[in-house]
Amino acid sequence: MKKIIRLSLMSIVAAVLMTSSVYATNGMRMIGFGPVQDSMGGVSVGLPLDAASVLTNPAGMSVLPGRIDFGASYFVPSVKYKATGAGPGMVMNDGATIDSDRGGSPVPAFGLIIPINDKLRFGIGAYGVAGMGVDYVQNLYSGVTYTSYSQMRFAPGLSYKLTTWYL
Repeated sequence: MKKIIRLSLMSIVAAVLMTSSVYATNGMRMIGFGPVQDSMGGVSVGLPLDAASVLTNPAGMSVLPGRIDFGASYFVPSVKYKATGAGPGMVMNDGATIDSDRGGSPVPAFGLIIPINDKLRFGIGAYGVAGMGVDYVQNLYSGVTYTSYSQMRFAPGLSYKLTTWYL
């Protein structure tokens, strides 16, 4: 019995010490709208905490007071590529892994909720939802490649509270 407990403890300690940080994105898309939703892993539809609810679940605005939210995230992807099999003499650096030299990109977030009366709310949001870029000093064709992509979602919303009962 002691041997099983000791082995279990050693396994747990090893698993904890061997873990590393995980930075979740959906490709170049963020997992949430704004820093609050990002910190919740993008699962804020059922729990409105900030003005980003205007984008994810406008009905959630009905439980929030009037507010203005400003925020930003800093997105630093690890971008590299490796191309093989292009054929001899077709490209330079065949099979080499090339890393991007580009740094991070800011991702802005802005939201506003205005109570019109005790049941009606108006909201507007502008949230960065996707983007990244690459800077390759030398690509497969021995040239320079620079790209940049940003996507922001603007949305108005209206919410009416039908009842004060919550399920």
